[in-house]
Amino acid sequence: MTIAAPSPPARPASEIPVAPSIPLLGSLPWMAVDAAGFLERVAIEKGPIARIPFGAAGMVMLTHPDDARYVLHEAARKYLRGEKSRETVQPVFGNGPAISDPPFWLRQRRIMQPSFSRARIATMTAAMNAVAERHLARLTDGQELNAHDLMLGITRDVIVETMFSQQLPSDIATLDSALAEIDRYIKIRMLLPFRVPLSWPLPFNVRIREATAAFDRVVYGIIDRREQGGERPGDLLDALLDARDEETGERMSRKELRDEVLHIFFAGHETTANALTRAGAARAAGEARRAAAERSATARHDRARAVGPGAGALRGAERRGRTLTGSPRLHAHGRWRSRTVTAPHPGSGA
Repeated sequence: MTIAAPSPPARPASEIPVAPSIPLLGSLPWMAVDAAGFLERVAIEKGPIARIPFGAAGMVMLTHPDDARYVLHEAARKYLRGEKSRETVQPVFGNGPAISDPPFWLRQRRIMQPSFSRARIATMTAAMNAVAERHLARLTDGQELNAHDLMLGITRDVIVETMFSQQLPSDIATLDSALAEIDRYIKIRMLLPFRVPLSWPLPFNVRIREATAAFDRVVYGIIDRREQGGERPGDLLDALLDARDEETGERMSRKELRDEVLHIFFAGHETTANALTRAGAARAAGEARRAAAERSATARHDRARAVGPGAGALRGAERRGRTLTGSPRLHAHGRWRSRTVTAPHPGSGA
């Protein structure tokens, strides 16, 4: 068990390092170009606590694992998602676990948690492997491709097959288009320093309403067929349909099921694709450096004979494992987690 180090004493907010900014706009110009990259650079240059001049109130960014555990686990009741986050994403995402606060969040967790047991996740590995093999079979030697697009396709198909036990050939283009538009909406709306009601007849709002309606048609159609006595293949959607609150016996409503499906898509789609792309890039860069070093080594063949057969392959597997486990610690693969502080954070002055 890991014990968090004691938090530093509270200090005035004026003593916290500040990210690059300009008058009126704050850090918005940098955030609009590459929010994740900008925040990553700020964490490296300014340390584990930094102020981000952004919007009316600004933000305090915490990047140390001890602070993340304190905010998200040990003192979670002091750090709520806040109206800004809900106003931004709730019209599209509904009231899923990434948006709700206790006590409703606790009810959601009680109902959903049995659906994600280790035993159930283990049964999904065959589908995951099948999806990966299907995508790899389409590749040819020397083919140029966008690695991130490839990973997005793999992670999407993994979710579709584990959630719905099918590939949705007639709906996959609709689903892809809707998810891409929802993703653009969230990225842009999170950066706006002012609120733009979704009801305003702006082109951007029209597109997101159409995308949300398209996603709902696909997902509600599948849910309705299952509930009306259709095939029950025992996939993740079936588990959610059958899930009950152990204390009350209550199940999720049709709307709650839809919200959970959308949250799962976004939790496991782009974020996982980002992680796989980063890990692949790190692996390729490492292999290129090692190849260059080996070419310049005068005793390369002698070392190969001394090491023995099969050892090189073993070292390669070990390196791949270290890359996959280490890359998520160095690079942010998902969006930041925002919270509204209801009590002072130790050491932040906030």
